[in-house]
Amino acid sequence: MLHLFDLKLVEELLDRGVVDEWSVEAAQVKSHKKAACKKKLARRPQTTDGGTPPAPDPKLSDVRMPVIDVECRCCGTKGSYLRTELMKSFGAGISFSRLRRRAAMGCEFMSGPDGDRCQTRFPCLDTDQS
Repeated sequence: MLHLFDLKLVEELLDRGVVDEWSVEAAQVKSHKKAACKKKLARRPQTTDGGTPPAPDPKLSDVRMPVIDVECRCCGTKGSYLRTELMKSFGAGISFSRLRRRAAMGCEFMSGPDGDRCQTRFPCLDTDQS
Protein backbone atom coordinates (compact mmCIF):
# COMPACT_ATOMS: atom_id res chain seq x y z
CA MET A 1 0.00 0.00 0.00
CA LEU A 2 1.38 3.40 -1.02
CA HIS A 3 0.99 6.45 1.27
CA LEU A 4 1.74 9.96 0.19
CA PHE A 5 2.66 11.00 3.73
CA ASP A 6 4.34 9.20 6.57
CA LEU A 7 1.53 8.33 8.96
CA LYS A 8 3.65 9.24 11.98
CA LEU A 9 4.27 12.67 10.52
CA VAL A 10 0.54 13.19 9.88
CA GLU A 11 -0.30 12.04 13.41
CA GLU A 12 2.33 14.40 14.86
CA LEU A 13 0.98 17.35 12.87
CA LEU A 14 -2.55 16.62 14.04
CA ASP A 15 -1.46 16.24 17.67
CA ARG A 16 0.43 19.55 17.63
CA GLY A 17 -2.55 21.39 16.16
CA VAL A 18 -0.58 22.56 13.13
CA VAL A 19 -3.51 21.81 10.82
CA ASP A 20 -5.74 24.09 12.89
CA GLU A 21 -3.12 26.85 12.61
CA TRP A 22 -3.06 26.38 8.84
CA SER A 23 -6.85 26.66 8.72
CA VAL A 24 -6.76 29.91 10.70
CA GLU A 25 -4.02 31.30 8.45
CA ALA A 26 -5.96 30.28 5.33
CA ALA A 27 -9.08 32.03 6.67
CA GLN A 28 -7.07 35.18 7.40
CA VAL A 29 -5.59 35.18 3.89
CA LYS A 30 -9.04 34.67 2.36
CA SER A 31 -10.43 37.52 4.47
CA HIS A 32 -7.54 39.79 3.46
CA LYS A 33 -8.05 39.01 -0.24
CA LYS A 34 -11.77 39.65 0.05
CA ALA A 35 -11.14 43.03 1.74
CA ALA A 36 -8.60 43.97 -0.92
CA CYS A 37 -11.09 43.10 -3.65
CA LYS A 38 -13.79 45.23 -2.01
CA LYS A 39 -11.34 48.12 -1.70
CA LYS A 40 -10.41 47.81 -5.37
CA LEU A 41 -14.07 47.81 -6.42
CA ALA A 42 -14.69 50.91 -4.29
CA ARG A 43 -11.93 52.77 -6.16
CA ARG A 44 -13.57 52.21 -9.55
CA PRO A 45 -14.97 55.35 -11.14
CA GLN A 46 -18.62 55.72 -10.25
CA THR A 47 -21.14 56.66 -12.91
CA THR A 48 -23.09 59.88 -12.54
CA ASP A 49 -25.65 59.44 -15.30
CA GLY A 50 -27.59 56.50 -13.94
CA GLY A 51 -25.50 53.52 -14.93
CA THR A 52 -23.59 54.22 -18.13
CA PRO A 53 -20.14 52.71 -17.65
CA PRO A 54 -17.10 54.98 -17.96
CA ALA A 55 -15.54 55.36 -21.39
CA PRO A 56 -13.05 52.61 -22.21
CA ASP A 57 -9.37 53.34 -21.97
CA PRO A 58 -8.25 54.66 -25.38
CA LYS A 59 -5.87 52.48 -27.35
CA LEU A 60 -2.92 53.53 -29.48
CA SER A 61 -4.96 52.62 -32.58
CA ASP A 62 -7.55 55.27 -31.58
CA VAL A 63 -5.07 58.13 -32.06
CA ARG A 64 -3.85 58.90 -35.58
CA MET A 65 -1.26 61.58 -34.81
CA PRO A 66 2.23 60.64 -36.11
CA VAL A 67 3.90 61.95 -32.92
CA ILE A 68 2.52 61.18 -29.47
CA ASP A 69 3.57 63.74 -26.87
CA VAL A 70 3.88 62.85 -23.20
CA GLU A 71 4.37 65.16 -20.24
CA CYS A 72 4.35 65.11 -16.46
CA ARG A 73 2.65 67.99 -14.71
CA CYS A 74 4.35 67.05 -11.46
CA CYS A 75 8.02 67.14 -12.43
CA GLY A 76 7.83 68.93 -15.79
CA THR A 77 9.35 66.11 -17.83
CA LYS A 78 8.30 66.20 -21.49
CA GLY A 79 8.94 63.94 -24.43
CA SER A 80 7.46 62.47 -27.54
CA TYR A 81 7.23 59.13 -29.30
CA LEU A 82 6.79 58.25 -32.94
CA ARG A 83 3.47 56.46 -33.26
CA THR A 84 4.96 53.96 -35.73
CA GLU A 85 7.68 53.00 -33.24
CA LEU A 86 5.14 52.55 -30.45
CA MET A 87 3.07 50.35 -32.77
CA LYS A 88 6.11 48.22 -33.59
CA SER A 89 7.12 47.87 -29.94
CA PHE A 90 3.76 47.38 -28.24
CA GLY A 91 1.14 46.78 -30.93
CA ALA A 92 -1.89 48.86 -31.88
CA GLY A 93 -4.01 47.44 -29.08
CA ILE A 94 -1.94 48.76 -26.18
CA SER A 95 -3.88 51.10 -23.95
CA PHE A 96 -2.68 54.56 -23.05
CA SER A 97 -2.77 53.53 -19.38
CA ARG A 98 -0.11 50.92 -20.09
CA LEU A 99 1.88 53.37 -22.19
CA ARG A 100 1.65 55.87 -19.34
CA ARG A 101 3.11 53.34 -16.91
CA ARG A 102 5.91 52.61 -19.37
CA ALA A 103 6.65 56.29 -19.94
CA ALA A 104 6.68 57.00 -16.20
CA MET A 105 8.82 54.02 -15.26
CA GLY A 106 11.18 55.09 -12.51
CA CYS A 107 9.02 58.02 -11.42
CA GLU A 108 9.17 58.39 -7.65
CA PHE A 109 5.50 59.38 -7.61
CA MET A 110 4.28 56.35 -9.59
CA SER A 111 4.04 54.00 -6.65
CA GLY A 112 4.12 55.21 -3.11
CA PRO A 113 2.28 54.74 0.14
CA ASP A 114 -0.51 57.02 -1.12
CA GLY A 115 -0.82 55.18 -4.44
CA ASP A 116 -0.19 56.59 -7.89
CA ARG A 117 0.42 60.35 -7.66
CA CYS A 118 2.34 60.62 -10.93
CA GLN A 119 0.80 63.11 -13.33
CA THR A 120 2.20 61.73 -16.57
CA ARG A 121 -0.31 62.33 -19.33
CA PHE A 122 -0.76 62.38 -23.08
CA PRO A 123 -1.98 65.82 -24.27
CA CYS A 124 -3.40 64.23 -27.45
CA LEU A 125 -6.09 62.62 -25.27
CA ASP A 126 -7.35 65.92 -23.87
CA THR A 127 -10.95 66.40 -24.93
CA ASP A 128 -10.83 70.19 -24.61
CA GLN A 129 -8.27 70.75 -27.38
CA SER A 130 -9.01 73.57 -29.80
